Amino acid sequence: QAAGLKMIRSVIIKGIEALTVECFLAAKRAGIHRDSVAEALGNDDPLGLAAPEALTFDDLKSVL
Repeated sequence: QAAGLKMIRSVIIKGIEALTVECFLAAKRAGIHRDSVAEALGNDDPLGLAAPEALTFDDLKSVL
């Protein structure tokens, strides 16, 4: 069970990360600065992906 739980957790975390990346890219395409997105998220960012030290759009380019 421990291995299965670890796998499920990994799927959830990776999914949230992927959705966050897609949201930031959509914001960029819409001309919305990442700081505005981070501010809008406020405390609703459990992984801290919108934090200033998190990925920048330049970092995302290398991923895509």
